[in-house]
Amino acid sequence: AWQRAWEGRFRRAERKTQAGVEGFGLGWFEERITMRALSSLAPLLLCATLLASVGAISLASASEEEFLAITVSGVELSVFEEHPGNELKLKSKEKIDKSPTVFDPAVHLHETSEIRLSLEVGGVGSGDLKPQQRLLTLTHAERPAKAARVVGDVKGHETKAGTLVVTFTVTVDSIEGQIGTLNGEYDAQVVVADSRFATQYEATFGRVVVSHTQNDDGSLPSDPPLDAAEIEYAPRPEFEHIMREDVKRPPAMVSMVFAGAVICPLGLLLLLVAASGANLKRLGSVFPQALVFHAALAAVLAVVVYYWVELPFLKTLPVLSGVGVGAALSGYFLLNKLIKLD
Repeated sequence: AWQRAWEGRFRRAERKTQAGVEGFGLGWFEERITMRALSSLAPLLLCATLLASVGAISLASASEEEFLAITVSGVELSVFEEHPGNELKLKSKEKIDKSPTVFDPAVHLHETSEIRLSLEVGGVGSGDLKPQQRLLTLTHAERPAKAARVVGDVKGHETKAGTLVVTFTVTVDSIEGQIGTLNGEYDAQVVVADSRFATQYEATFGRVVVSHTQNDDGSLPSDPPLDAAEIEYAPRPEFEHIMREDVKRPPAMVSMVFAGAVICPLGLLLLLVAASGANLKRLGSVFPQALVFHAALAAVLAVVVYYWVELPFLKTLPVLSGVGVGAALSGYFLLNKLIKLD
């Protein structure tokens, strides 16, 4: 229908052009090209509208999908020891009721032992569902960049319907295959998650002490060297710096005597002015201005003295700037008055 409507409009515009209504100019070409383009795009626009509608319906139905409210229980950490005949026997089992959990004493993993972490995930329904993410991460305590990961095995519970059992099996070989023979303490974190779960399960526990296969002489294998990332972000070596001792200063009395000696020429200057026959006749006519100017100069000197005694430098600058501007203005007005008297 859209295509027929546009074609009819195009034919009417073409007849009007042939009749000389719009002339045979650029406008005729623009309208003709526009009509043909729109008539050819009409089916595409219709298809795009239909696809957008279908997508909106699909998103709406997906948003209304109910997520599974899972429950995790029966979290246990079991340690198995290898006995003669390569038979694994249970050595210890500990329940994990809270996160984080700190084992005391720590769990040890060596060449003849095996650690199994199992947990029950309930509320998954009767379908054959496997969580998309089931990961146990062992991170070295002193070198966090080194981490080994183990994917958990999933099977249905033998007696509980709608419940899965996720088991993580850790050996020294699985750790060595990822990060080498790095001995020491590890922090463990387990995560079980899926896009269909309302919430994910995450728990941390530790620590797990890993000791790799001993050398022929009975010593532990050396740790792998630091890689580029660890070297770049490794802590820098500490260094101690001894600050220079303060220079011994003279007694305060010596400083005061020196300051008095610096001020003495000011009194001598006043005596010389009086003895030299200075012309002070016009001082009475500009006495207020002269008084303000000399008071401003005295204020500048007082600020400098106060700074020398106790005032910090950053607090001295604004005060000294204000007093200096006042002294400059009062001197300007004093000289201006003296010029007018001349």
